[in-house]
Amino acid sequence: RLSPTSMLNTSTKHSIHLTVRVRPPQTSDTPAVSITDGNVVVGGSNSFSYANRVVVGKDQLVCYDAVTSSLLPRIREGYSCAVLAYGETGSGKTHSVFGPPNALTEASLSRNITTLPDTWGVFPRTVMDLLSIPNVSLQASAIEIYQNNPYDLFNERKLLQMPGSRRNSTQTYKHHSAHCTCD
Repeated sequence: RLSPTSMLNTSTKHSIHLTVRVRPPQTSDTPAVSITDGNVVVGGSNSFSYANRVVVGKDQLVCYDAVTSSLLPRIREGYSCAVLAYGETGSGKTHSVFGPPNALTEASLSRNITTLPDTWGVFPRTVMDLLSIPNVSLQASAIEIYQNNPYDLFNERKLLQMPGSRRNSTQTYKHHSAHCTCD
């Protein structure tokens, strides 16, 4: 059972670390989300103070460090971890997780990388970090929920069927996971 205090306590076995990324305003309009006195303020009046870290701006490395600083040590200890990006359409979820369009092309992956591209998001940076560990075995899934439909991002964004769904209640939930072992 998680209480608000234990959720933020990094010494517990089960914990939730919340990082909020605020997208820079696109116009001169008043932003819908702002940071005031360390709190996330939505709509000018609703204030939330439960985030461990708040990232403002478009620097992907800053976002990566904020999201994974507590995540990577847990993964190395053998824990299963998840990154969940939540927000309205166009708020920057895909940008934060993967990077901008065309950031992960075959050409960018096939060349000898000594430093990661600045545009890469949390997911490819985490994979590269974990693959630098000798004898690591990594299994990952990427699922997008869009308009209440789940899509498998590792299988050409195919629609997934959930058990008991109204569309086809006999089909089971299956998704592809990427698995690799590095020596």
